Amino acid sequence: MQQRQTIHLGELSKHLGHAARHLFETVLAPLGLFYLLFTLTNGFNILNLGANYQGVLEGTVVVAAAAIYTVGGSRRRKKTA
Repeated sequence: MQQRQTIHLGELSKHLGHAARHLFETVLAPLGLFYLLFTLTNGFNILNLGANYQGVLEGTVVVAAAAIYTVGGSRRRKKTA
C-alpha cells in the first residue's frame, strides 16, 4: 500500500517567500544594477562625456544603490524582529 504525503500550505508559502527573496537578492538585483550601469555608460558615450566624469557618476550610482539596499535590509530586519 502506498503512503500518502501531506503538504502543509503554510510551510510551502513560507519556503516560496524565502526562495523569491533569495532569487531577487542573488540574481535580479545584480542584473538590474548591471543593466543600469551598462545603459549609463552607453548614454555617457553618446553624450561625449569625459571618462573621469563617467567614473564619478557610475560610482555615485553604485554607492546610492548599495545605500538603498542596506537601508531596505535593515528595515526588513526590524519589522521581523
